[in-house]
Amino acid sequence: MRAAKIVLAWTAAAILTPALIFGWPAPVADAGGAGTMAIDTGPKPVGPMSIVGVSSELLWAADKVPQTSIMVRNTSHAFVRAKTWWILAGVDDTEPWNDPALESTHVEVDLDGHASKTVTVPAPSTAAVKPGVYRLSLWVQAVDPTTGQLVHSDGRAMLGNVEVLPASPEITHVGGSSADLWLHDVTATGPWIVGQPAQVRVQVANGSANTKAVQVWWFLAASDTAEPWTDPRAAQSTTVTATIAPGGTVELDVPMPRAPSAGRYTLSVWLHESTPSGSVHEDGVRLRKLIVVAPAG
Repeated sequence: MRAAKIVLAWTAAAILTPALIFGWPAPVADAGGAGTMAIDTGPKPVGPMSIVGVSSELLWAADKVPQTSIMVRNTSHAFVRAKTWWILAGVDDTEPWNDPALESTHVEVDLDGHASKTVTVPAPSTAAVKPGVYRLSLWVQAVDPTTGQLVHSDGRAMLGNVEVLPASPEITHVGGSSADLWLHDVTATGPWIVGQPAQVRVQVANGSANTKAVQVWWFLAASDTAEPWTDPRAAQSTTVTATIAPGGTVELDVPMPRAPSAGRYTLSVWLHESTPSGSVHEDGVRLRKLIVVAPAG
């Protein structure tokens, strides 16, 4: 993920650190208007551009980022050219630009003196976010008329945590997961017939800044165990390998040559990273509905 470049401003009296600029949590300041959310008040802007509100949602889907708009204001008398964007990061992360879960595109905005504008700030076209709880922060940099460089002007946080739900409500994450690699979605395609090939389509996301090599496979277990590999009656699919680009996703068809005997099964999918030192567990999910394998004929 690309980290935001934060340029600090200072005075003779004090140096403003990123933590001081960010300054959450703080009292509520409602931006007003339909669909807007509250933002923290925090320290005053250090430049001419200020963030006065945000329009977004507190519930996101892992595969569908809602439209988010940032309301900015030029507090100076002069024309200002600026860029604004948002970062989704950990709730307790006071420097979200260092390890963002997701960072929007940086949108240019021009404002005359004392003017305001609402700017729609889209997510990256390949956006994929690991399910979890996050904080949404909002940023604006202004162009220094002397140097032509972008300089930090204001940073705020939307009050209230953002909860990112799984792409599919049909899966539950089990067995722990990492922040870098996760199972984004699972689709079991049928019909499932004894002795015939079966297939599961799996989408894997790479939230890291590095290319990752992965292994994916699945189990059908007659019991509801969190460790289906310990069930001697469980049937295991073929293991499929793939390489995923930084910030990317990959969709894999993972086959089982022959479906097991007729019955009702719990389907679980497992993801490992392939490293020079061996295979490392990254994520596991269980399909909430049972898989039915029908008799042949």
